[in-house]
Amino acid sequence: MLIWCILLDVASVAKENLEGADAHVNSFVRLKLVLTEERPTLKPYDQTEWAKTPDATHSSIQSSLAILKGLQER
Repeated sequence: MLIWCILLDVASVAKENLEGADAHVNSFVRLKLVLTEERPTLKPYDQTEWAKTPDATHSSIQSSLAILKGLQER
């Protein structure tokens, strides 16, 4: 039972990292557009649907962490 709980927690952490990377990229791009456009439109997106896309559900945690690290360095 304990091993199952640990595996579920690891899966949850991985899922949050994948979604977190997507959200950070989206925020970064949206901010850049607002800062650089004469009449910016802040376009909303459905985070739940975005999280269901194949790249969001099957990417490695390492790639998501690399995205987060790169964005934080910017």
